[in-house]
Amino acid sequence: MSSVHPQQLFQASKRNWRGVLLVAVILGQGLFAFAVAILLFYRGGVYFLDAGYYVHALASENFGQQPPAIGDAWGSSLYATHMLLTPLFITQFFRLFLNAPLNFIMFLGLQHLVLASAGALLMMVSFSLNEVRKQKLWMPGILGALLLPFSNIGLGSLLYPHVEVIGTSLVAIGILLLVLRWSGSDNKWILATAISAIVFGLLAREDIGVHLFITVASAVVCSQWKLFGRKGVRRAGALLLAGFLMTSLLMGYQRFFAESEGVFALTYSGTPAYAHITSIWYLLDRALHMLASRPDLIIGLAAFVMAAVVLRKREYLAFPLAVAPWLLLNLTAIDPAKNAMGIYHLFPIILYATAPVLALRLSPKESVEEEPAEQRGPVPMYATYGVAVISLFLGGIAAPPIGGGYLFTSILRLPPIGPQEIKATHSVIEEFASIGSRITVDDAVMSLRPVELGEVPLIPTVSEPDAYDSALLFSNYLLGHAGVRSLIDAWIVSNRQLKVTCLPGGMARIDAASAAEESTGQTLEGQFNRVLGCHPMPTK
Repeated sequence: MSSVHPQQLFQASKRNWRGVLLVAVILGQGLFAFAVAILLFYRGGVYFLDAGYYVHALASENFGQQPPAIGDAWGSSLYATHMLLTPLFITQFFRLFLNAPLNFIMFLGLQHLVLASAGALLMMVSFSLNEVRKQKLWMPGILGALLLPFSNIGLGSLLYPHVEVIGTSLVAIGILLLVLRWSGSDNKWILATAISAIVFGLLAREDIGVHLFITVASAVVCSQWKLFGRKGVRRAGALLLAGFLMTSLLMGYQRFFAESEGVFALTYSGTPAYAHITSIWYLLDRALHMLASRPDLIIGLAAFVMAAVVLRKREYLAFPLAVAPWLLLNLTAIDPAKNAMGIYHLFPIILYATAPVLALRLSPKESVEEEPAEQRGPVPMYATYGVAVISLFLGGIAAPPIGGGYLFTSILRLPPIGPQEIKATHSVIEEFASIGSRITVDDAVMSLRPVELGEVPLIPTVSEPDAYDSALLFSNYLLGHAGVRSLIDAWIVSNRQLKVTCLPGGMARIDAASAAEESTGQTLEGQFNRVLGCHPMPTK
């Protein structure tokens, strides 16, 4: 069996340096996300819902069927909230190499890589449909792979860890590969890869089939119907049926076996349904709030609408049409965060963005060539997609609350953490959990070892501070500072002498002695500053 000589590999890479560079950028996005997630979990701290909830499902033996104590606020198991089958399969595979939460962190790196791949393929296919030569497609591919993962979608799902993006990214990749196949590619692996990507994408969450249905329906509406033909009907019908059947299957399981109820009402419709919408002025105020919150999306939509009008190409309207129901749903949502479409709440956009490409290729290629010249016109799709991707990128790196720009000024400034310190962090938490009672932790600590800490209350939920003697927390976990200050203040008021101990990873342990008869002379600010001093993060 012959082996490839390093010199031959080098020469091949030299000849195909553009492709090597594109692959390096995509892989680099995955490694970057993995490194950021390590810092986020072990230096900065993460919010337990949803990150810690996922980690519990991955670390527990029952695959998420029994939620941790804090998860009871959601009312039921993970499956009753979301059917996250593909993320669970992937992370359980990673569990062969690393235990939770490191297997979840590996998943976040993979999710970022898949989003980068979708961004690269979206740009390359849109340029290819403009008859840009194959040798020049590497540059738009790199642009998509670099910019889209740093959009509000990518950074939101990384910094506030969520797993939905891998589903819509996989389905988008599947659609784009089908477009390549329908455009004349004779690569026999494209069809099999496309089908696999769509199936795994649909299994990533129960409602991704709905998003696929909306995407394909929008493409059909905006296609050239006279040129549709039987092939177009079969292509669209197969995708629509796949989305409908998969969603029906997963939601049916939730409804009849996982006893899911009230999830949609909790964040969108409210109870009674849409009773919070009291007047047209209420909707107008929320519409203005959405416009101000998501200019990065609105600019991209405007580019496609303008292109449709100027170029008289109605296929361009497929993207705005696909986004319209999503905008309306979030406009009327009872949850203000949904209304602002903040952090990860744009997760289907990468899939919706494939609608114009799909609309252009639902009709067989030979039929499109018969289209009258006055109806064709130039199709500079690279202009519209370029504007949309750049706009989404700028929105992602914007300052909070619009974007996740604090990634560059906060997470990346944290000092690195090595395997030995990660191991020490786990040991400290497990030792603390063994105390058993009269202890409390913050969200960031709970997210690392939710199984061991399953019965330990979170600091913000403590209503009787004197019933607890010790607290373990991440001093840099900003969202937990209010609860920590309240706990420290209550202990000081009870004349309990506090001892602050700095631990690996920037954790701090606070131990409260029995109440003294006289004042201990401690101050809230003094003790809280000692807690903050436990973190190795630079102050300036």
